[in-house]
Amino acid sequence: MGNQDEQESAPGVAASQESNPTMKRAAFRLDDKFLDELHARIVEARAEFHASLGQTGRPVSASESAFAEERYSVQSIPSREHLDELVQTSFWASLRKEERQFAQFAVGYAGNTGYPYVLALGELKPFDIRNLVKVAPAIGNLKSAAMVYPDDKGALEIWGVANDNNAPFIVKALDPGQLIVSYAHRNIAVISGEEAVFIKSDLHDRGAAIWSKLGFKDAPSNIAVISDLRVSVLLDTLSTMRSLARGGAIIVVPENGEWRNSISSINYQGRPSYYAMRGLIKEWNELGDERYTEAGMHRSSSIHLELRRQADCLAQLTSVDGATVISRELDLIGFGAKIKYDPKSDNPQIVYKLDPLEGEGAITAKEMHELGGMRHQSAANFVAECQEAIALVVSEDGNVTAFVWNDEAGHVLAFARLELTLF
Repeated sequence: MGNQDEQESAPGVAASQESNPTMKRAAFRLDDKFLDELHARIVEARAEFHASLGQTGRPVSASESAFAEERYSVQSIPSREHLDELVQTSFWASLRKEERQFAQFAVGYAGNTGYPYVLALGELKPFDIRNLVKVAPAIGNLKSAAMVYPDDKGALEIWGVANDNNAPFIVKALDPGQLIVSYAHRNIAVISGEEAVFIKSDLHDRGAAIWSKLGFKDAPSNIAVISDLRVSVLLDTLSTMRSLARGGAIIVVPENGEWRNSISSINYQGRPSYYAMRGLIKEWNELGDERYTEAGMHRSSSIHLELRRQADCLAQLTSVDGATVISRELDLIGFGAKIKYDPKSDNPQIVYKLDPLEGEGAITAKEMHELGGMRHQSAANFVAECQEAIALVVSEDGNVTAFVWNDEAGHVLAFARLELTLF
């Protein structure tokens, strides 16, 4: 199983009541030691990102290197004081309602350069709780963002609304009172209510463990996983599934068709000609160095936006009773699929569950009935029978679980609460 240290606790959140709701800075406070450490880890994540560019398994062009150096420059990291303000303001905004609803939103820290498909505001707004709550419906998911950066005097301002959230530093409000802080596609910390938790770097290896079932020729590194658009589409799909709050399951199957033995029926079959996402991903890959030209950046953003739209459509299909089945290349095979599973089997599978919030080394053996409802149980059983598949399950309460087969240990792994580590 390797080193499974999952997390380390940070000093807790010291919360107090907001004494004056008109104040720009909330009375809520995080421990200063936590924020100091968080800032240090963001700086470290930037250094690791630049070091990882040479580990993709392919040559890195001068254009790509220059693009990465510009976008992930030292200016992409907020100061310690701005980090405090970004977290505090986002936390309180996540607890406020606009039009009677809490909103998921993201805040991207980036200047007004090199970001296509951003609606730049004619009148900049101070970055405070009120303005963030007001703009939240326009960025009501984790795929869009309020773009924030300091003005000439150092005051944070909302300067735009991005449809494609790809700022290096991001604060995401996953749920009311629950934030995720990330840099360069790596979730660094989770702040939830009165708990603040750092995510250890080895936890991110679970992403490679899951997505390796997509059929990478070599064991994928984290940077290779990030650069594969199939992973981005699946994460977008899972994010939309969470926002629908209906629960659902996606089964990613290999090309060989043996998986059909574990399916009793597929109520709604997809057509073989449904290759839209496959074609878009191929086009994006063929852009190559052109992605870093102005025209290429616009085309790349267009492809991402269309893939996001199709991810939303795929997520909607999962609302139908049964699993949605797709190929590794994201071709739709069908939805409303019924997985063969007998909960009274005389030979139940043992599943090893990894949960990042249960403490360091939290790996627990579970029987099928301990995993949750039939959706989780049947997904785990499917992976036990079709060991090259990935089963992704979203609960109605928003928890995300991935089931994959561990080839070395010979059992099913359930990666729980992935919404805290992958989004």
